[in-house]
Amino acid sequence: MTKEYFDNTDFTSDSNDNDFQILLAKATCGDADAQNALALCYYSGKGGEEDYGKAAEWWTKAAEQGHAEAQYNLGHCYKDGEGVEEDEKKTITWWTKAAKQGYAEAQYDLGTCYQWGEGVKQDYKKTMHWWTKAAEQGYVEAQYDVGNCYEWGQGVKKDYTEAVKWYTKAAEQGDMSAQGALARCYENGEGVEQNYEKAVTWYMKAAEQGHATAQEKLKDLTMR
Repeated sequence: MTKEYFDNTDFTSDSNDNDFQILLAKATCGDADAQNALALCYYSGKGGEEDYGKAAEWWTKAAEQGHAEAQYNLGHCYKDGEGVEEDEKKTITWWTKAAKQGYAEAQYDLGTCYQWGEGVKQDYKKTMHWWTKAAEQGYVEAQYDVGNCYEWGQGVKKDYTEAVKWYTKAAEQGDMSAQGALARCYENGEGVEQNYEKAVTWYMKAAEQGHATAQEKLKDLTMR
């Protein structure tokens, strides 16, 4: 169940009011997936009015049972003060629990907290630790950021080869920032053999998505 069930069910129709009642019954009986899905309903107003308080209540029940998605969502409630009072430390607590279970979004957001020192002491090594775990699961934003850390030596020793590796993974998923960064690596021969043709190819892909720097670089390279 959880998000897929939530996305595929039209609780606004009369015919599916019974589905909501079944979901509520399952949640009340302690089904963590149902509790998480019910919280999503209350959070978005699907099937009724938005109620962040009830959303946080049901996410708490699921999170306390170890439901990773609920732990992540509850962390967001505490971050934004939705249904509960803002509490950075509780955000970190719940995101850490979800991250340790392998929930990629939690790993990425937790890494970002360590990057900026939000709710925790700033620690670039821990940023890299959690971003890498998310990147290894194919989380595209993390792949780009891990590449960026290797390129500039933030939280890790500079390694252009590793930077190119992660930029490539993100670029192949369509991330325009990664495409632009990878093109720059090919243009300058950083981490890869200099190759203007490949630089143009990746600049083109980024430029097509509106990447302003890539558009300018493309003009320069094509005029050579």
